[in-house]
Amino acid sequence: MRCQDVTTVSHVETKPDQVELDAVKAELTDFKNMVAELSVSPNSQGRVKPRKRSLTPSRRTASNKGELKRLYWYHHRFDDKASKCVKPCAYPLN
Repeated sequence: MRCQDVTTVSHVETKPDQVELDAVKAELTDFKNMVAELSVSPNSQGRVKPRKRSLTPSRRTASNKGELKRLYWYHHRFDDKASKCVKPCAYPLN
């Protein structure tokens, strides 16, 4: 039998896989395009309908009742504990 000489490799220099690098570059380009589209979208230009401020139920009912319109705000809010009431005021205990 004959023996073959076996040589070993002590060091192999590797380079990044070009296909994988190209894929990462393409994905980065896609992300850049998406960011560019978002920065010029209609939502960022202030064309979104502003949200209407909703009133609390107590304010809604107070503005609809004629007798509460005449009440000073402090009485409407604090009832008979209102200490900053000024004349003229329609509060019955005033």
